[in-house]
Amino acid sequence: MRHLKNILGIYLFSLAVFIPFYFHLFPYQKKISQFIFGDISYFIASDIFGLQNIEKGITSDSFLMYVLYGILLLLSVFIYAVISKYKKGYLYSFISVTLNYYLSLQLIKYGCYKLFKSQFYLPEPNILYTPLGQLDQDILFWSTMGVNYPYNIFMGLLEVIPGLLLLHKKTRLIGVVLAMPVLLNIVAINFSFDISVKLYSFFLFFMSCYLFIPWLKSFLQFFNKEEKIKYPKFSVLLGGYPFLRNSLKCFALLFIVVESIYPNITQGNINDDIAVRPYLHGAYEVVQVQRGDSIIPSDSLGWKRIFLHRDDYFIVQKMNDGMQDFKMRIDANQNIILLTDYQLNEKRIPFSYDTKASELNLEFPLGNSVIEIQTEAINWKENPALKNRFHWYIEQVE
Repeated sequence: MRHLKNILGIYLFSLAVFIPFYFHLFPYQKKISQFIFGDISYFIASDIFGLQNIEKGITSDSFLMYVLYGILLLLSVFIYAVISKYKKGYLYSFISVTLNYYLSLQLIKYGCYKLFKSQFYLPEPNILYTPLGQLDQDILFWSTMGVNYPYNIFMGLLEVIPGLLLLHKKTRLIGVVLAMPVLLNIVAINFSFDISVKLYSFFLFFMSCYLFIPWLKSFLQFFNKEEKIKYPKFSVLLGGYPFLRNSLKCFALLFIVVESIYPNITQGNINDDIAVRPYLHGAYEVVQVQRGDSIIPSDSLGWKRIFLHRDDYFIVQKMNDGMQDFKMRIDANQNIILLTDYQLNEKRIPFSYDTKASELNLEFPLGNSVIEIQTEAINWKENPALKNRFHWYIEQVE
């Protein structure tokens, strides 16, 4: 068991170092991991497993990510075999401390994302006007979480609190005990709703369980009323260099805080629900279609609504509620919307927007002619899903 524990410690440490993850303060980590393991992972996937048409980038829950987990496991066994004959007290103390700080960072970071409403953001208008049965389960979950800010605050605190407790030696046990069920719930959500961070969330949950192992015997004895919980003994890192030790602690704490709040603070966005949306963002109902001097039925075009997404997508809702999207760039100076489809074909769409009447008019090329499409803005925020209705008793429900 001791050998297995040590191998798992090295394995978790290597995963923390090399799993591609975007850090605002160190954006090169993903590139380094891709440089070291990208080619060999792709070789194993394509030449050994015979997979075709796979992306070369190691991304969340991709087959290459599974391959990377396997490579790092074999590498961890090899490293342990090499160093097993040497004293490793300081090494495993370093691994334990590093994993505590890493887990703390992820809990605080994702907790702040929820507190600032930047993870489960308000559903885009195109999602609100898509029939429920046409949405995938992951979008359904994401959208349901996105419409409720108080629950995001609750979930954010459930992650931030254990993350903070992990940072101090005397509160670390409470932090680990709280982190395990929180992360287990996240794992269950990701697997149940097919959200593509299954591997990563399970890795964090497994890390929390690993960090609990040194406490396990003492914890069981405490509940059997045999003795008090004792702090496990670790080799003191840099015990003879208190200034260096404290400086590294301060640096780690500063990194965690800044990494967690950096994007929201720099953008001045402390609640994404009320953040300013891009120009023309919203939902528009097609009210009239005109070819030349002739007004034709709006349903003859097959368009019901159009949506301008905050991430620069132009989305068309057809009469059968199917969606077609284009990458979009708006030139507000020339009143041109540049659309690009998935075959990289481009269309220039002249537009005019009447702010007072909230009317958006488009000149859309169709074959050899131009169709003039008149639309009216929809107050999409009046949807029932976005109404904050709370009832203490059922008679209040209208």
